[in-house]
Amino acid sequence: MLVACTSETEPAPQRSPSLPVDASEYQAPEQVRNATYVWSAEPGIDLLDNRGKLIRASHESMMIAFYGGIETTYPGFSNAIDPRYARRINTIATRALVGTIRAHLLQVHQTEKGFNATVCIQPSHYAVRRDDGQ
Repeated sequence: MLVACTSETEPAPQRSPSLPVDASEYQAPEQVRNATYVWSAEPGIDLLDNRGKLIRASHESMMIAFYGGIETTYPGFSNAIDPRYARRINTIATRALVGTIRAHLLQVHQTEKGFNATVCIQPSHYAVRRDDGQ
């Protein structure tokens, strides 16, 4: 979590949507810009080590792919997953995700090829705007 402070006399600078963005700065697609993740983990699992970061980025990228398309996910995700899996992602770009997704990293198991992770999601703090606007 990051915390920022500003003085009341100096408002924080705000980026105008019309300003160009540095190519190295990732911008989430419009369909997920009003959604956030809050992560937690079982004792002994580090969300900030390389494995924890990879799990979180992969999970969030899958959600982004469902709403914005595989090409809008975090950099490198589309190259890192099996192309057969990528073809099965059914993007519904007319829908949007809003709210906070609570995710909990329950377990990580070492395998011959790397590791498997179990992530639990609490679906009660977010909503989806459907095609009809509801």
